[in-house]
Formats: sequence, structure tokens, C-alpha cells
Amino acid sequence: MLRGARTLRVGEVLSVLGELYRDRETGTVVLQSGAVTKYLYLQDGQIIFAASNAPEDKFTQILMEQGKLNEQQLEMATSKKGDRTIGKTLVDMGFLASTDLLDALVKQVYRVADSTLHWDDGNASFKPNVLPAGVVRLPIVTQRFLLDIALGVRDKAFVSQILSGMETVLRISQVEREAAGGFALSADEKRLLDHLDGKRSIREVCEQAGVDLFWGAKLLLGLYVLGMVHSKDLILATGGAPAKSLDLSFLDSVIPTPETGPAPAPAPKAAPAVPAAAPPPPSPAPTLVTAAPPSSVSSAGKPEAKEKVAPVLLSVPASPADGLPPPVERTASGGGFVAVRARSSGGGGGKTVALAAAALVVVGGAAAAGWWYFYGRGDSVTLPPPRPAAGKPAPAAGRPAPGPAPS
Repeated sequence: MLRGARTLRVGEVLSVLGELYRDRETGTVVLQSGAVTKYLYLQDGQIIFAASNAPEDKFTQILMEQGKLNEQQLEMATSKKGDRTIGKTLVDMGFLASTDLLDALVKQVYRVADSTLHWDDGNASFKPNVLPAGVVRLPIVTQRFLLDIALGVRDKAFVSQILSGMETVLRISQVEREAAGGFALSADEKRLLDHLDGKRSIREVCEQAGVDLFWGAKLLLGLYVLGMVHSKDLILATGGAPAKSLDLSFLDSVIPTPETGPAPAPAPKAAPAVPAAAPPPPSPAPTLVTAAPPSSVSSAGKPEAKEKVAPVLLSVPASPADGLPPPVERTASGGGFVAVRARSSGGGGGKTVALAAAALVVVGGAAAAGWWYFYGRGDSVTLPPPRPAAGKPAPAAGRPAPGPAPS
């Protein structure tokens, strides 16, 4: 958007209007040079009306130049117009056709813009969102309007400066080319546009189209101000020249090739280091509690030691899935003495069950060992002589102690 005041030079108005058109601005452009002030009104970037305090820009002057109005008719209409506009009064009085009035108003907009195009002093400012009350929108095609204003430029230096010289290559997309076809182009303008292929310079395009170089450059200037031709490269459309292939050599280190075979699978990420738990202290070896087995007395009266039975370690497996207590190792001996050690399962919740099971094993083992010792072996059992009670004589030596009859 035009901000502040811009100093005018030849052709500057064209650049100002093109900028406001591309930005779709609404407001009033005020052009001043000395005592002359001219106005151009825009709505959404489109030119809709113009006004001027210069007598030569008034539409009534244009009508008199065309011979459609004389001074007497103008004086009569001015004296009787009241609160009406002079244009409506002329039409109501029959001095002017409505189509002639509309044509004169459009020409007034062209004259205001064309006259300021050649100013080499003055300034331009823009008042956004400011329009006079009751302003009408004239049937002006803004794109065609700017092309016509560009064709009215008389300064070759200005045209060459905006286009960066006649050797510049300009490009236009297919969509923009089709849009430009709706601007009521003449045969020469269409031919010039057809030769704009994005490969040849402005000079070469004009030569191929058979048009004057300066005229052709001014038409391209108008399209350039509208933003429809470009001096920069455009993205090629589908089906155009092949795009330049990308250099993907940096991927060779990660993409397997037929010669090297598939790349090895990446190593799994190492889990974060967790401090190792201190190993549990070694369990003490099962303590075997032993006692001298009962002795028998020989016929000679000497006690005879019974044969010792080697202790046997019994392992009772238990499955944690069954909810059983941890495995227990039992030590059984023929003498009825059993050592029990519960294996640690890592959980403290089963200690009560483990102790109860160990007690049952001890009691059962002791009972089984006693039964086997006294009854299961089938041989006689000699018990040690009882201690004499106090005050009673001891039995004679060699007298067998009462016991069960031998079988």
C-alpha cells in the first residue's frame, strides 16, 4: 500500500496505480502539482471514478470537444440544475443522451490519469477507505485501463528503467496468458503476447511479432505493472522441461546397494543403565543335627553302636505359578533327625506358609524315621538299661532288660 506522500516523476502514477491494484486497496489517490489537484477513486483495487479541479479534465469540456454539447446548453443546464448534478440535468433537459454522458465520464478518468502520468513534479498520496458520498462506479476494466495508460507513456528512459532494458527476458504463465486474453486485446497485442515464450528478449519478441520496439515494450510494461509478466523464472508446468535431478549421493551410506547387500539392522538402543542390585548373601549350608544313635547291649554286656545312616538331602520342587511356598530342602536321616532349609524365593509374603510347611515336614520325617527304626527294620532292638530309681537296688549286670519277645 502507498504510505505517506510520494514525489512524482514521469510515469510514476502508473507504478502507484499498479501497486494499489495488486494490493486490492480501497480509497482515494490524491495527486497535487501546484494549484492543480486531481483525484482517482479505487474500490478493491479497481478504478471506479475520477475528479479534477482543472477545467480541461471536466467531462463537459470533453462533450464540447466532441461536439455533443455547446456553451448555451451548458449555461441553461447550470442555471436550472438546483440540487441535481449537471450531468443528470443535461440528460433530463434532453441536451444529452445517457450513453454520451457515461462515455464522457469514462474519458474523464482516462484524462486525469494520463495527464498526471507526464508530471515531473508534485506528489501523490493515498487515503485508504476514503471515498466521496454518492460516488458511482463507472464501467471501467482496470486491467485494460492500465494497459492504455502504459501505452500513453512518452518517456523511453522510464520504460527501459522499469523493464531493466530491452534485452530482458520476460515470462508469462499459461493461466496469466489466458486471463490477458479477456482484456480486449488488438490483433497486434495478441500477436506480441503469443511470441512471449520466456526464452527470447523483449527486443526479439517485438521483432518476431513485427511490432515497433517501443510500442511493444510499453505494452509489456503495462502487463508487468499488473503483475502478469515476470522477469524471474516461473515453476515449470507439468509436461515441460524435465526438472534438474537432485544430488542424493549423501544417502549412499544408509541405502543398501545390490553390490553390498542389505545394510545391517541398526543395533537396538541400549536401555538406560540401572545400578545392579547387590547379590544376596550366600545361604548357609544346611546344618545337619546329629546325635549318637541308640546303642544296644551285646551278650557280653558291652554296648554295641548301631550302624550310622548317611543323611540324604531331599528336594521338593514347587512351581511359583501354583501359588505354593518356596521350595524346601529336607535332610532325612535314619536316626530321625531332620534339617530343613527353605530356599529364598525373593518374596516375603510366603514366609508363614513356608515355616508351616517346614514344621510339617520335620514332624512327618521324625515320625517316619522313628517307625522305621523301631518296627520297619525287622531286627531286635535293644534299649539301654534304665537308670535305677532312688532307693531301689540296681539290677544285676548282664541281666537283659525286659522287652518284647523276639519274633
